[in-house]
Amino acid sequence: MSAVTITGLIFFISFIGVAAFTRFKYYPSNVEKAKFIYGLRNRKEYYKDENKKTVLDIYDKHRKNFLKLSIVLAVIGALLFFLDNFTFKISLWTMWLLVAIVAIYIPYVLGNKELKTFKKTIQIKNEKKVIIDTKNTLSYGMNKGIGFILPLIIGFVCMVIAVLFDMEIIGDNLSLSKTYTYTIMIGSFYSISIIAYICSFIMDSMKNEVISEDSDVNLNYNRAKKRNYSNSLKCMLWINTLYIIVNLVLIYFDLVDDLYVLIAMVVYMFFLFLGIGIYVLRDSKINSIYKKETSIEVDDDDYWIYGMFYYNPNDKRINVEKRNGFGTTVNFGTTVGKIMMIVLGLTIIGSLFAVGLLGAYEVVPIDVKIEDDKVICHQLRDDYKIDIDDIKSVELLGKFKDVKASRTNGVGMPNLLKGNFNIKGEGAVKVFLNPENDHYIKITTDKKTYFISEAEDKDTKQTFDDIKDKLNK
Repeated sequence: MSAVTITGLIFFISFIGVAAFTRFKYYPSNVEKAKFIYGLRNRKEYYKDENKKTVLDIYDKHRKNFLKLSIVLAVIGALLFFLDNFTFKISLWTMWLLVAIVAIYIPYVLGNKELKTFKKTIQIKNEKKVIIDTKNTLSYGMNKGIGFILPLIIGFVCMVIAVLFDMEIIGDNLSLSKTYTYTIMIGSFYSISIIAYICSFIMDSMKNEVISEDSDVNLNYNRAKKRNYSNSLKCMLWINTLYIIVNLVLIYFDLVDDLYVLIAMVVYMFFLFLGIGIYVLRDSKINSIYKKETSIEVDDDDYWIYGMFYYNPNDKRINVEKRNGFGTTVNFGTTVGKIMMIVLGLTIIGSLFAVGLLGAYEVVPIDVKIEDDKVICHQLRDDYKIDIDDIKSVELLGKFKDVKASRTNGVGMPNLLKGNFNIKGEGAVKVFLNPENDHYIKITTDKKTYFISEAEDKDTKQTFDDIKDKLNK
């Protein structure tokens, strides 16, 4: 199974998971019992007399549009698997995923706008006031205990073992030892555990919501909500830790290849989305139970842009609970929120630029040329310039696919490897080649080692001969 196919499978499964979560969280089956409808507070006025039919028609129309759009996007994603010879395959997968995840929220946004317009026509007035329950302001400390600490400890131990594998202190001649691939693999998922633990503190300290004039109702409601948050994050921590353990087992038996990693990733994502699904069901149940106890409904819909982005300069809270989805969102009306808005905008621009650059890498072939007594590796720009006088040895070697290599930074694509790599037996090297070729050139200097090739094998052999001629003069 090719790297492109594996990347596509991961992207496709990710989209299906996001679409399924969006369906059950944003479009509940019994909308009348939901706390929010398209990001607006679900008010009793919506279900009086002829209003009920209008509201339900709006809801059903955009829910059906969401399902149709999700199916179309999924079919487009599935068709990409059959475009084996498409030049922009990886770029297209990346662009499809970005567009698909944004596009599935279009029906929700349109539903928000239409329902907000209807709300104005029936003249529901905004009551902009702040209600504080002084007896209900404390966190509950639900992120403490062995359930949170133990997976972090296990993950840390696995991290240490991975480092020992890479250093060859333990393990018997593992194929990727000394490349620090194992450390990066385990460390990247251990960082997810740490982030989840930090999120548990943020959610536990989040300002409690006031839904009733009865403090006990507020207390029980917020305790139930935060317990659900806590249990969900604890579940994610354990799923993540078990995945780390599975990866460690694969490392021990030297089974770190595409197939086993893909199977482990698919199972990991299945249980992760299952945990999120359980959270959604429990959260809906909590809101349904306490809907009867709600005696205070402050209309703050105007502060929610499209029902997703909270902007209220008068509210000093940095984090607020999402109206739909999982966890918290930022109050973009605060100074911190505005900074994060700028960072988010720059991230989106950077992501689009990265996709464009990825496409350019796929289209523009690599080129190695000899000019002014230098070997120049060029693609879009001069990546490496190697002085002929600095070259100690040059070799024409076989397939690079047979080399055990791990990328430290740079580009890793089916037909292009470029950047800093760790290679067993060589250490840190500079790579600039097409891994699909049958030959590559190894250039050794006093300070660095380069593994390079042309886009085609015949050109690689010619470049090798040209370098040899230069060295023999």
